[in-house]
Amino acid sequence: MFILSTLHFTDSGWACTTFVLTNSDQQVFGRNFDWSMGDALLMVNKRGCTKRSITRPKEKGQKATWIVEYGSITFNQYGRELPMGGMNEAGLVVEAMALSDARYPKPDHRPYVGNAMQWRQYLLDTCATVAEVIAADNKVRISHKAPGLGIHVLVLDKNGDVAVIEFLNGHIKVYTGDELPVTVSTNDTYAKSLQCLRKNSPPLFDQGKSISRFIKAAKMTQDSRAETTDELVTFAFDTLAAVSSDRTQWRIVYDNKNMMVHFRTRTNPKIRQVNVSEFDFSKATPVKILDVNANLSGDVTDKFSPYTYVANRAQISRAYKSYGIPDKQLDALAKFPETFECR
Repeated sequence: MFILSTLHFTDSGWACTTFVLTNSDQQVFGRNFDWSMGDALLMVNKRGCTKRSITRPKEKGQKATWIVEYGSITFNQYGRELPMGGMNEAGLVVEAMALSDARYPKPDHRPYVGNAMQWRQYLLDTCATVAEVIAADNKVRISHKAPGLGIHVLVLDKNGDVAVIEFLNGHIKVYTGDELPVTVSTNDTYAKSLQCLRKNSPPLFDQGKSISRFIKAAKMTQDSRAETTDELVTFAFDTLAAVSSDRTQWRIVYDNKNMMVHFRTRTNPKIRQVNVSEFDFSKATPVKILDVNANLSGDVTDKFSPYTYVANRAQISRAYKSYGIPDKQLDALAKFPETFECR
């Protein structure tokens, strides 16, 4: 049995920004990933597999198990099955930002997933809509012992429904509809960010300029005059540039109506596109990967190569090189996805 006893998962950085930008019939999701490292693998995850939670030491309750209903493409720094975020074949986008106020629920009747990154993969594996994401809280919980920075998420589905989901004082808090007048999220609670936006004034102490970024992104998305999808994508990248920091590693724009992912990285600032609808998500073909920093440009959909343990292990080594974690544990983390059963 694989047990994470000392792996300290660090989660999304302190200056991340996400937003949803819309016009009458199109929508895009913008995401800045700010962190000390930009290495990662783009991962094509398959449907039809039975997965289980990573074990949390001393966590009470049952580990979650589930069958993957939807294939997905994800950005993975800490290994396969542990994404920073991504989009599935139903057009659901899930992305996370750090939130120091986050507190996950204490053990109860629900089975748990081992950490917040695996929870994001669970959502992409099993949900097609924002409503299903919200309902998933009745089925699983994030481990109370989940390590790393706390997080909250912004989610968007193909129908245009949007939600901010937070875990405060051990309880889920969801903002949708009229409670979500601005579809932006940074690194403070949504309530505090919205209050400062209405005052048009960030607090005196604004860690990582979180509220300042929230206000700027909110104003830019509200003032957008983009009419076509191409204009929306361009404006989304402009907005991401306006709220970037010296730690911004990736800028990602999801066009979930047309099933496209556009991204650029600090190492390779050329914009690349991935056509998610062209992937075979069945188990008949192997999981595929692509280095996010590969020296490519334009459409890179056909540049993915078959997944290997060696590539996953190498990425994990890069991610954890400064943590002093024994190789034996990193080997186990890299092998964990190979224990899953597929139909």
